[in-house]
Amino acid sequence: MNYKGHELIITYKRIKRINARVREGRILVSAPYFTSEKIILDFLDSNYSRIEKILKNQVNLDPNVMYVWGNKYDKVLVQSADDNVLLMGDIAYVFYKDNPDAVLDDFYAKETISKLNEVARKYVDLMVKENIMFNKIKVKKMTSRWGSCICSKKNISINSNLAKYDPICLEYVFCHEIAHIKYPNHSKSFHNFIYTYFKDEKIAKEILKKHY
Repeated sequence: MNYKGHELIITYKRIKRINARVREGRILVSAPYFTSEKIILDFLDSNYSRIEKILKNQVNLDPNVMYVWGNKYDKVLVQSADDNVLLMGDIAYVFYKDNPDAVLDDFYAKETISKLNEVARKYVDLMVKENIMFNKIKVKKMTSRWGSCICSKKNISINSNLAKYDPICLEYVFCHEIAHIKYPNHSKSFHNFIYTYFKDEKIAKEILKKHY
């Protein structure tokens, strides 16, 4: 569905009110079951100034361009017998058998896992000092969060799309989620923990704010 020139995706859920998000140039709406299309469009119209501002601030929407750890590449799709992504100079060759988007998703997941291992090693001494232990970390493509933590189970999830941005963004999200293991809230102690151990929080948040 199209709304003012942008792709509109409506998902009906067991919720009480309509909410809208902007993701990679698309408008994602969650609405209570049986909400009419007219009510949804009226909601979007009444909130369009905010939605339009978010759309204008988003970047990385050119389908012929991709980013890896903050570096820009011209994307070239090549149908091939094998799935692979090859970075050469400022060009990213995406070799694919069937689905180039799936190849890119897998590429970003692998990049995130590799860099996350480096970040986790950097924080080992800190986690020992603060008595922080996580059970498992899962990397996956997420549509509404950069990361999450199930504090009771000490399980962390990290958004594989972080591989598109400067590595400090991944480190910030990792620090944010391990802080939740110690402080399962957004208390002053939680924010003090991040401020103490991650000095580039403001920069990372500004970068991520342009996207989600």
